[in-house]
Amino acid sequence: MTSGRRIRVFPAGRNFSETASSSFREIAFQLDLKAYSLADSGAIFQTAAGNAGLRLEVGQPSKLLLFIGSGGGRGQGRIALTDALRLNEWYRVEIQIDRKKNLKAFLNGQPVGEYPVPSSEYAIADLTVGGGSGNSRPFDGAITGLA
Repeated sequence: MTSGRRIRVFPAGRNFSETASSSFREIAFQLDLKAYSLADSGAIFQTAAGNAGLRLEVGQPSKLLLFIGSGGGRGQGRIALTDALRLNEWYRVEIQIDRKKNLKAFLNGQPVGEYPVPSSEYAIADLTVGGGSGNSRPFDGAITGLA
């Protein structure tokens, strides 16, 4: 479990971006989280610096958001997993992206949506848990069961 501190899970170098020489890769992850406050709206985890990867974060007022981006000038997609996040309550988040670029999101075991991935690429180059890249906006809460 992590609370207000960042943990680097693996070093740079893994990239799940689509290129002419590689196929789009599937990804799935799950975690349990509990937010203690939404004051600074921190990142729960991020897979690459800037807008290059996947980022899960809490936001005001009581939102749980997933950002998917390719970096550069192409921007980033934003998906609201819920707009009714309650403090000090455990949530189970599951995200699956298949080879056809469909994202399925689950909150507490219930489907909350299926979306086409708004970007053709996302990087998994530097996984940070408990905050985003750099030293800004740590998550004020607890995280467990990241898989």
